[in-house]
Amino acid sequence: MAPRYPVDKVIAAATNGDLDLVGSRARDIVQTYVEGFADSFSFASALVAALRLEHFQETVTLGPPYKGEFDVYICPISSELMSRYGLEHVPNWYVKLKLTENDNGDSVLVVSMHPPEKPARQRRKR
Repeated sequence: MAPRYPVDKVIAAATNGDLDLVGSRARDIVQTYVEGFADSFSFASALVAALRLEHFQETVTLGPPYKGEFDVYICPISSELMSRYGLEHVPNWYVKLKLTENDNGDSVLVVSMHPPEKPARQRRKR
């Protein structure tokens, strides 16, 4: 099983700053761990930029208000990010995102970003 959105395009959009923390599920939870909107956005961008194919869990379909297919990842954060944001106690993050295209190119919409609420499932190797 592969992600719906190519990981390299997601990383490129996040690295270029084209990332939106949508709704309270993403924005508010990140801000409980990382102080201030600018730092929250910086952390979120760095975390999405660190995604790898092996972090992919599944693609889910959401209804309104977000509507569409979203890729789910469980991503370990680097020791540098742990140290910078004081998150040594939260080594992994759940990320649910969608890649969209607009007139300016690709953009990443993140609807969930938080520590995992349940253990990640193991992906079967083929």
